[in-house]
Amino acid sequence: MARLFVALEIPPAAAAALEQTVAALRDQPLRWVTPQRWHLTIEFLGDADVDQTASIWRQRAHEAAPMRLHLAGAGAFPNVHHGTVLWIGTAGDSDAWRRIAGDDQQPHLTIARSRRPANMTAAVNALAAYEGPEWTATEVVLFDSQPGKADDGGHRLQRQGDAVLPAPQAQARQLNLSLLVQVLLLQPDQIGLLVEEGGRLGVEVLAALRCPAERQGDSGGIGLIEHLLGRGFGLFAMFSHAAAQPRQRW
Repeated sequence: MARLFVALEIPPAAAAALEQTVAALRDQPLRWVTPQRWHLTIEFLGDADVDQTASIWRQRAHEAAPMRLHLAGAGAFPNVHHGTVLWIGTAGDSDAWRRIAGDDQQPHLTIARSRRPANMTAAVNALAAYEGPEWTATEVVLFDSQPGKADDGGHRLQRQGDAVLPAPQAQARQLNLSLLVQVLLLQPDQIGLLVEEGGRLGVEVLAALRCPAERQGDSGGIGLIEHLLGRGFGLFAMFSHAAAQPRQRW
């Protein structure tokens, strides 16, 4: 068993930019985390099997997506007046973060700790307006937090594996395959109805493309678009209803 957590690594450019700002504060009596150990924790897992956990997270990552992020702002846990953790916040693609990390995990980068509660107001104020360079996070990393002491007094971190966050094109291919499987599980009469309705919609789209002269002004074009969108949503609703019906063997 290992003491595991999943995180995003901080790219060199983002770490270097933050270090330039943090360097001026390192004279404060805190336990400063070295830039080599900076990361954004997605989920702390505790004692767990490495292989099993890696397999689970490869699947979770496959269902997520790359995210645009940058480091921004600062704060302290539990509060600035009695802080034990000094952190840098993030900004960017919060929806993508929540899809993989969940609503209860606030993205933050721990840059310093204190063994006893300390007033961190000065440090937080100095970092409050910080805005770092943006990057695209394309993988999640599984770390083992080992009890041996690191150079900065914290646990040593060992990389146990990583999982790629798929590009939108790969997710689209997966979605298309999923839809194909659902179509193959429909009843023959349901497939026939969907094909017929889809064919009619296709004919209308082709006719619209071939006869632009029939559109009278912007209002006519907007009306045509609304009509075709309505037909498309109707076809999707028909498919969803058919897919939800009890299935029988052919």
